[in-house]
Amino acid sequence: FFCECTLLTIAAENGHASVVEVLLKAEANVNAVDSNKWFTPLHVAAENGHASVVEVLLKAEANVNAVGIEGCTPLHFAAGNGHVDIVNLLLEKGANVNAVDRYGKTPLDYAEGYAKNQDVVKALLDARGGSFVKARNKAMIAGGVNTLLGTAIAVALFTTGTITAQLIPIVIAVVAVTAAALVVGCATYELLKPSTKVDGAEKPIVNSINEQQRVTS
Repeated sequence: FFCECTLLTIAAENGHASVVEVLLKAEANVNAVDSNKWFTPLHVAAENGHASVVEVLLKAEANVNAVGIEGCTPLHFAAGNGHVDIVNLLLEKGANVNAVDRYGKTPLDYAEGYAKNQDVVKALLDARGGSFVKARNKAMIAGGVNTLLGTAIAVALFTTGTITAQLIPIVIAVVAVTAAALVVGCATYELLKPSTKVDGAEKPIVNSINEQQRVTS
């Protein structure tokens, strides 16, 4: 694909922070888009992992939520390429963690689907108010319960109530009690440290770029 870019975009894409500063002092448009309206200087700096350039652009009040190719924001680009330092910089400046591209995918989807970088996933989950540790522990516990009791009871445990625990051994210690409770029709048991407690509240289960070729001129 062919597109025309500004000098600022070229400098940002290649990580030349000092050149970016000079161009900005000369009143270059910090939010300039290429001829195809695919990206801004912040997009390409975020995509290529140039944290120093991102800092300069953000200081110059670059639009942190600018929409580019396929509806992607700079946060999508940073997350999809596993640049946790840039993800954090963008989030600190108010990047929308729930922004969606034209396909409805968020930066978290990009982090999980492309980069598979757990540091980025954690940063995005934390920004969304989620708990990475709880999500991970619940997934581990679900696997343990599934092994011990079989799929049917495991599904029952996680769809009819909540299981929260710090350590997998707790599940093993109380699994017989929990299974018996389900058989006799009791509501839900919450695993504590190390006792059990009835909890009737329902909580949801945590379920756990494309590269575009550009020719600049």
